[in-house]
Amino acid sequence: MKRVVLYPYDVTDIHVLQHMDMTVYLNKEDLRLFCVAPRGWGYEGEDAGAKIGIATKICVESDYNRLIKNADILIITESFLPISETEIIHKIEDALLKGIEVIVLRKLSLSVQKLLLEKTHNNPNLKLYDGNKIRLNDDIDINDRTIEKVPAPIILVIGAGERCCKFDVQLELRRELHKRNYKITQIGSKNYSEFYGFHAFPDFMFSYGEDSESTKIIRFNKYILQLYKEENPDVIIIGVPGGAFPYDDFFHNEFGILNYYVSHAVMADYIIFNSLYVDNMQGYLNDVINQLYNKYDYEVDQVYVSNFALNYPVSKSDKELSYITCNTQFVIEKTDGTSTFTIFDNKTKEKSIKKLVSTLQEYANISVL
Repeated sequence: MKRVVLYPYDVTDIHVLQHMDMTVYLNKEDLRLFCVAPRGWGYEGEDAGAKIGIATKICVESDYNRLIKNADILIITESFLPISETEIIHKIEDALLKGIEVIVLRKLSLSVQKLLLEKTHNNPNLKLYDGNKIRLNDDIDINDRTIEKVPAPIILVIGAGERCCKFDVQLELRRELHKRNYKITQIGSKNYSEFYGFHAFPDFMFSYGEDSESTKIIRFNKYILQLYKEENPDVIIIGVPGGAFPYDDFFHNEFGILNYYVSHAVMADYIIFNSLYVDNMQGYLNDVINQLYNKYDYEVDQVYVSNFALNYPVSKSDKELSYITCNTQFVIEKTDGTSTFTIFDNKTKEKSIKKLVSTLQEYANISVL
């Protein structure tokens, strides 16, 4: 049995625990998982899911040095709470010297990635997930500016901003549709999507100055068509990074630019919106759904509410986004009677999947006709 240490752990990494069975390189049945959070983060001695009121049966520890001695694999997690890149580099180097396999899910700067590879001499035990550096096939003409219809149904997963549990939803969709024998092509919103066996959002969509805005839209359309032709899926899932719209003039979520590109590049057949928790949930969603329709022509089919709420007064004071973590039962009770789903509530999640599958079946029937 392999011993796997997740560091630095906070509750935003819970999907790594819950979906370890979906990873490409690891077999969950042969793993023993340990979560380590730095002292002072407020996790020591708690269940890894305690902050959001769910049980994982894994107790978070803080003694990293003790656990790493007997570890086989170190997974450097994303975590929302800040930790210096210097500390991360030190942990990676030390683990590699001990012969431990290191998997880096955390997004590191290009300079740090380069430094790591140089210092570790491209050690085969080091696996960096740094996004999707793709190129289009040579036979694809980017000068053809036609936006083409993708023949497979497209599920789009978008969010209000960060901490909306978009990636949790993407993983659950993948798991549930695979159970129902759907062949899936998937583009994920995280740089480490390939850790779970699907494509990360392509890097050319983040580039500055290389492509015009219209060329990015054309290129993304060609990319999705290329994947469709290569993989012949029953359904395509696209998770869009970042937020769909600004919170205000300072916290602008890059003005939802990636959603703007995607909304023009492909026609979505099913749209799942992921929201932070807010008071007066239904009233808020009515406004947001109208915004999404007016801005992107998105007709939202489902809404998932995350376990995080924006602490706007603190965010405004600190000029940095700050969040409140909400218990799952609290979110369930407060959203009862609204047309929303909660990712950590199995009952509402099952209803959500049934609704989606029913829509996909209707799409298949129409296609046959």
